[in-house]
Amino acid sequence: MAYPENRWKDYSAYSEHYHKNVDRKREITHSVERIKLFILVVFASIAISAFLIAIGGLTGLVVFESSSYSGGSQHIGLSGGLPSSSNLDARFTLTHEQPGNPNMTSNVSQGNLGWLSIFNRVPVIESISLESSSYDPTEYGIEEINMSFIAFDPDGYGDLNESLAMAKFENGGEMRNASCMKANHIRFYRTNFSCSIGMWYFDSAGVWNATALISDSLNTTANSTQFTYNSLLAMQMSPDAITFPPMNPGAISMPASNHTTINNTGNVDIINITLQAFNILGMTNSSNYIPAANFSAGISTGGSPSAECLGDRMKNATSVKITGASVPRGNLSAGGGQGSLYYCLTEVPESLPKQGYSSGANPWYVHVAAMLTVMALRRKKKDLIDELDEGLKERYGIGLDEIASMLKKSKQKEEMGEEMTVPVSIFKNKDVGPAATLVKYMKENRNMRLSKIARMLNRDDRTIWHEYRLSSGIRGLEEKEGPNIPIEIFKERKFSILESLIFYLRENGRSNIEIANMLGRDPRNIYTIYSRALLKLKASK
Repeated sequence: MAYPENRWKDYSAYSEHYHKNVDRKREITHSVERIKLFILVVFASIAISAFLIAIGGLTGLVVFESSSYSGGSQHIGLSGGLPSSSNLDARFTLTHEQPGNPNMTSNVSQGNLGWLSIFNRVPVIESISLESSSYDPTEYGIEEINMSFIAFDPDGYGDLNESLAMAKFENGGEMRNASCMKANHIRFYRTNFSCSIGMWYFDSAGVWNATALISDSLNTTANSTQFTYNSLLAMQMSPDAITFPPMNPGAISMPASNHTTINNTGNVDIINITLQAFNILGMTNSSNYIPAANFSAGISTGGSPSAECLGDRMKNATSVKITGASVPRGNLSAGGGQGSLYYCLTEVPESLPKQGYSSGANPWYVHVAAMLTVMALRRKKKDLIDELDEGLKERYGIGLDEIASMLKKSKQKEEMGEEMTVPVSIFKNKDVGPAATLVKYMKENRNMRLSKIARMLNRDDRTIWHEYRLSSGIRGLEEKEGPNIPIEIFKERKFSILESLIFYLRENGRSNIEIANMLGRDPRNIYTIYSRALLKLKASK
């Protein structure tokens, strides 16, 4: 059946109009899809950039790809690399193909998102803490100085290289340094480090710079504070007696059999050494003597005649400066900080009878300039001190020397922890462990330095420092009524602090229930800990 011509034309026009509308709708749809894809790429780029910044930067070529969208082949490519400027060139390409339509083979859109800065951020040392602003040297020993610091890394504490954390103390050309250890992490960005550096007895007095250093994957940063290392004038001499070989009356230029070695055990240079000599009296008949003027002293020996026999002549009961004598500070173990005095009997009186001769009740004295100042002050107060000494002896039967000796022994016992006690009540605290509780009590309630606490508890300095840091977040410890225990019971390192405490209380007649009430614990827990302490004690025998 044939259609009329006018009807066919109408249908053909309608069909053409219909397909044009369909094509237009498809173009609009694909344009919308391309816009959506463009927005997706932008947001994906921003998200990826933020992620890379958060983890600390990009370290090589990065390629991101995704594909296969329904309704056609949608390809999105995002690629970039990290050149030397540490920037990522983030570019995108959009490709769209309509399958089965040869009139729309491809439609490509390209763009550049710009340069996104991806970089590693430098860590910061926020704070440095020292136990004190000044320290006293330990004579012929080492003074441990503890320091802590908090390092902040905006890329997260995981970016910090903890193995490179260190501290150093500097004064002029002198330096002491040590590695630091991680104490704890603080949330996501901070790490607390603890350090311990030993200052030697011969390290110079004055203001020292204390510097903390930390590194991340690319950078190293530092921060500093200061402390004062005080002066210490100290020396040790040996031997206690100077001897001469047997000699006959009339002998001349006889060097002593030994000499005096002066060790500088402090950090102050010893200068202006003087020797106060006395006549040497006969041991059988003290009316016979060798005059002090017959002796000489010097800083060298050997030669003919011996160098000491050409030294400075002594005067009875008079301090004589020894020419050239000085002992600078220094490391005795490395051969520094040492000086010598050599002696000579220049002439033995011919009329002198044969017998032993000794300085007896008048020993010879070696003085240094700084000590003479102290001695002069003592001489001015001598009359007042003698009067006080006599009054004490008359009324109480004890003099100043005996009191000084008692105080010295008491101080030695206190240093060793033999007399100090702590209240059991402080261990009822549940916020931190017994070790941290004990360290906090000794530090804050007894005002003791951490290095001294370490010596008294027979523990490593770093262990004590770590325990104190653990207790920093709790309030002060209140002393309550109850039994006290000696601090020396905690020196045994094979026991924990809690084991030492419970073992001591049990061995002194306290029951498990009594101890549990004192410490706020279950009696079964007390029994278990006491049994463990007994097993350790048995195993150590």
